[in-house]
Amino acid sequence: MSSLAVDLYLPTSAEPSTQLSVDFYGLNDEAKVAIISYLGKPTSMTIQQMCPRESLKDHVLPLVRATIANGFIVATSERRRLNSLVDVLLRVDSAALVPLAGSSLLILYPLEQAQKEWKFLATAGTEPSQPAPLGFFIFSGIEAPATTHQPAYRPEDGTLEGYLKERLGLVGEDFFKCHEGTVAKVVYLMFNKDNELELEIFTRFFRELGARVYNHLVPGSWKGFCADKEGVVIIPNLATLLWGRTNFFEMGCCRQEKDGFGRYAFRCKPLFPSGRTVFVTDDVLENYPQKALHIVDDILKANKRKGAAKWRLGGRPGLLNWLLSLAKAHMKENENDNTTRAALWAKTCLLLPYDESRSDPPYTGPDCAVASIPPDDLPEWGELILKSKEDANTFIIEWFSVWACLNVSYCRRFFVVHSGEMSQLAEQYKHLIFQTPERYIEKKKAKT
Repeated sequence: MSSLAVDLYLPTSAEPSTQLSVDFYGLNDEAKVAIISYLGKPTSMTIQQMCPRESLKDHVLPLVRATIANGFIVATSERRRLNSLVDVLLRVDSAALVPLAGSSLLILYPLEQAQKEWKFLATAGTEPSQPAPLGFFIFSGIEAPATTHQPAYRPEDGTLEGYLKERLGLVGEDFFKCHEGTVAKVVYLMFNKDNELELEIFTRFFRELGARVYNHLVPGSWKGFCADKEGVVIIPNLATLLWGRTNFFEMGCCRQEKDGFGRYAFRCKPLFPSGRTVFVTDDVLENYPQKALHIVDDILKANKRKGAAKWRLGGRPGLLNWLLSLAKAHMKENENDNTTRAALWAKTCLLLPYDESRSDPPYTGPDCAVASIPPDDLPEWGELILKSKEDANTFIIEWFSVWACLNVSYCRRFFVVHSGEMSQLAEQYKHLIFQTPERYIEKKKAKT
C-alpha cells in the first residue's frame, strides 16, 4: 500500500486545505509509479468537479450499473448507500479513497488505466474537465468511511474482526485453539507481494485481537516468531500445494543431537510426503467389513509400488486383536460375511513389520503401516468404550488428530472413514479429511 501527501484546493476556497495523507488501495505498481511521478512532493491539486448529495442518483448509480475497470460488473439499487460504491472501488483496483472533513469523500484514479471505463460527470450546468494524468472526484455532503484502512462495509460492532466474521465467517479466537487449550497470540503471515492488501487487512485483524504479528517480507521476522515456540502460521492456498506435486523439507541444526565433532547435528528430513493414513472407525469395521476390506486392499496395493511413500491404516487401540475377536464372534453367521471378516483381520496383519513375538505391536514407525496403539497406553479410551461407544469414538478421533500432526514426516493426507455423523468433528479438525466408506472408495476409483 502506497501513501502520498497532497494539498487540495477546493473551488469554494482560495486557500489550500489541510494536507492529507492519501492511501492508495489495490493500484498496480505501474499505476502507483505514474501517480507518484505526476504528483511529486509537495503537490497541489485543484478540484474541478463536485457531486453534491442530490446528484448522487443522477451520476453515481448509473455509473455503478455499467461495466467498470477490469471488466468488473456491479448491480446495485438506488436505496443502497455510498458505502456500496466505496466497496466496489476497493475491489476493482482502480481508485484511492480519502475522507474529507468527515462528511465528504475524495476519489482518486489513474486516467490512463480507467478513463475509458469510469465516466465521472460534472454537476449539471458545468462541463467535464479535460483529461489529466490523475483524475479526482469529490462527493460532498455524503457520509464517508470512518477510516481508509477498513472496508466500506461496517459491521454492527464497528471492528475489522466483526467485518471478517460477518463476511468471511472467520472467528478470531478460533485461530488460537489447540487440543491443549490455546496457543500464544503470535502470528506469522506468509503472504506474497501480490497480496499486500490482504496482508494489511489480516495484520490489523490479528492486532485487534492483541496478537503480535510477523510476516516474511520483514527481515528477522521468522526468528522473532520462532522465539515463542508456539503460535499461528498462515500460508494462503497451502492446501493446493499439499494436494499437488510439491516436496516439503525441514532443514536446520538439531540442538538435541551432536555430530562426531561436538557440533549440533544438521538434519534434513521430508515433511508431508505423498503417503496417506486412513483411520477407519469402529462402526465401519464392525458393520461394513466388505468396504473396510476394500480400503485395506488399497493400502496393501499402494505399498507395493516401488519408491512410493507408505500408506497406513489407522484404528482403535488394539486393532488387530479386536478384528480377530469380531471374526470369531461371527463364525456362526453368514459364511460369506465371516470369510470377509477373517480376510479383513488377515490382510491387516500383512501391514505390520514381521515380528512373531507381537501380534499387536505398539510400534508405529516409518516401516509400520498400522496406526494403532495398545489399549494399556490409552486407559482413558478403555474406560470410555465400556460406557459409551460414541464418546469413545470421538475420543479416539481426537487422539488421531494429534497423531496426524506428529507424523507429517511420514504422511501428507489423513482420512477418517466413518458411517456416523461427523460434521462437528470435521469442522473442528480441518487437517483431517472425513469421508464415508462409499465416498472414499468412489473417489479412489476415480483416480485409478
